[in-house]
Amino acid sequence: MIKPEELQKSLAVLAEVFVVGGDSPYKASFDELMREHEFGLALHSVCDYLVAEGLGLITPDRIELVKELHSAMQVQDNCVSELEDARAQASQNANDAT
Repeated sequence: MIKPEELQKSLAVLAEVFVVGGDSPYKASFDELMREHEFGLALHSVCDYLVAEGLGLITPDRIELVKELHSAMQVQDNCVSELEDARAQASQNANDAT
């Protein structure tokens, strides 16, 4: 089982997308969830943000970290597949534009 301190550190790395992407309601939600130690929900807020607003911020490293956190917290949902699909779609759109 992963320690809460390790979860907080990994989630803080993911939360860097909020700095790059700008302030959003997702960041406020994330911050509140972290204060309340609702790490699974905090992870969902980052995933939701990336899928909804941060397409340019979805990197293979971030997807891998999300996978690792899902595994460590035993979260079973479609977040990872949504991130992979969004990244693939963004890549396809970029290729179509050229």
